[in-house]
Amino acid sequence: MRMAVCLVVLGSVFGFSQAGADAPCEKGFRDTTPEERATMTAALESARAAVPEPPTGWVRTLHDDSVAPLTVICLDYFPWTYSYSRAYTRVEGAEGREQAIEVEREKAQATAAARQPQVDAYQVRMTELSTEYSAAASSGDDARVQAATAEMQAFQAEYQRFMSEDDSTKALEAAIAAQYLDIEMSVHVMVNPARESPEQGAQTIDVPGAASASQWVSGGEGENATTLVLFGQWQPSATGFGLESVTPSGAAPEQVHAISVRFHAHKDRIASLLEATDLDAIAALLVR
Repeated sequence: MRMAVCLVVLGSVFGFSQAGADAPCEKGFRDTTPEERATMTAALESARAAVPEPPTGWVRTLHDDSVAPLTVICLDYFPWTYSYSRAYTRVEGAEGREQAIEVEREKAQATAAARQPQVDAYQVRMTELSTEYSAAASSGDDARVQAATAEMQAFQAEYQRFMSEDDSTKALEAAIAAQYLDIEMSVHVMVNPARESPEQGAQTIDVPGAASASQWVSGGEGENATTLVLFGQWQPSATGFGLESVTPSGAAPEQVHAISVRFHAHKDRIASLLEATDLDAIAALLVR
């Protein structure tokens, strides 16, 4: 599949064992051999070539786009997990978005300055009413307390109405939200992941040749989307949560037995990001 989308690319490569960075290694470590590193490097290079370059208006988030095979592995883990990632950042229109924020910020500041005298007056009145209520409560005069309470409630309603009339802050918040909307996307290719778990509510999508493909949305308004595509053999996890990859018997640990590809982008761009990625080339990395 090939793609044409607008987003900033953060190019980064990661290689790692399934052992966590701080996890204990019972069986010890060893250096990988030149042949093993060559196999991993070839897989990573192919993954890098399959991931799209940033389209016009976008850049890679990271400048370093090199691949790095594992050089040391823990013998507790089989097969070995390593990956390649590329992230994108949208620079097109950034200046205009910043200007829009500044315009709304200046409006909000001007509105706040114009309303400040009334705010100060309300604060003075609030102090007066609190003093009056305290005096009424101390007097033991129920009628006086009720009158003070009613006056405070009326004041609070008036104050809330006054504060709700100012929508300049909402306009500024909207401008800021627009600045950070649809400005990032990423593709992460992982070789031999032990487990992958789609989010709750994920919808199944059709990706030819994939063992599984699903998509879900996230963000305050559901504006972002993630697509997870799996290649190779997978089975339900024994824990009942997610899927586990299946490693063929007699397989070499550095070879590609299973692959997961995660796409993250604005919901209106996720399909084109998927289309721009050469998933056929990624699937071809599997050892048959």
